[in-house]
Amino acid sequence: MRTICVLIRSEYWGAGKTWLALSFVNPTKDHVRRMVFDGERRDDGYKSIDESDHPDRAMFAYDAWHEFYKDSFIESLMQMILDLRGGDFGHNVFVIDNASIFQDELDIACRSKQVATELCEALGIMPKHQNFIQYRWNPNDAGSYYHMVKSIIRAFLLLLRKSGVDVLVTCESKNVWYKYGTRDAKILGQTAKLWDPWFQMGDLLLVLERMEGSRENGTAKLTPWPIARLDTFSPKASIPGIAPEFVFKDWSVFWGMVEHRQMPDEGAFAKIEILPATEPDNAGLQTIAEAKSAIVDYAIKSGYIDNRGQALSALRSLGEKYDLDPNNALAQYWDWLEAIEKETVDGES
Repeated sequence: MRTICVLIRSEYWGAGKTWLALSFVNPTKDHVRRMVFDGERRDDGYKSIDESDHPDRAMFAYDAWHEFYKDSFIESLMQMILDLRGGDFGHNVFVIDNASIFQDELDIACRSKQVATELCEALGIMPKHQNFIQYRWNPNDAGSYYHMVKSIIRAFLLLLRKSGVDVLVTCESKNVWYKYGTRDAKILGQTAKLWDPWFQMGDLLLVLERMEGSRENGTAKLTPWPIARLDTFSPKASIPGIAPEFVFKDWSVFWGMVEHRQMPDEGAFAKIEILPATEPDNAGLQTIAEAKSAIVDYAIKSGYIDNRGQALSALRSLGEKYDLDPNNALAQYWDWLEAIEKETVDGES
């Protein structure tokens, strides 16, 4: 019996992540019984009218996590962990749709000391985090706090694997940056919007797309089934035989590759196109607050001010001199940096 953990993302909406995750079957197991965490509460359209799958109608049998357990995220998670540890979890597939929402919910819940304590104890990792929880508890201590939250995710995924539960994870995408927040900032590409434990515990990260051809030359067209490719920023492939790129018509294609176990050659990997880096507007900053913080960082780095305590008065004077508005820092980001550069150069001369 083979147990797997597959992560699925796409650059655009509508690539087929939910359909693919909900349709999962494992031929090494006699019967598939799915449990689905539906973070967006919109998977009902795929739910079977009976206890059987109907792939031709895109309907699949599963139990909804928030209905099977409770509507409360943390109460449901705690009960599921207890069921897994006690051997009472009656499902062999867990679909997390999507994990970006799942980890956000977990982050919110773990800011309660009691919840963090209960989760760490239930997963058997309390000794690792006991000092932080009992004596140094402070969710604003980002290093220790997120070390604990990530440990909870890692232990939970490991518990699922030990219990023989296949895990299908859908997730959002995020940009991968080079020199974020500087003049040299570039977007290198995209990868999964997830924390490290998902990558560590996952066997495979696939990127789905439902377009072939090129928009630029007018040959683009939608495909009936998603094209799956390895994520170039996380080309982990712990399931031997899976091609770097293939048409994911259904799970029989996937398991057929696993059975034949034919390792891809150099040509198969060469087919995956890695696009060049792109230059974003405003160094990739998205909010006025981010822009203000980046401007202050640049002012300190360039030597215009010594510390953040000097920022308010110094930048107010700078704004008045160059007709710049701090509340419009995002749109005027490069103007602020040019003003700081000019003042720094003038000061040195």
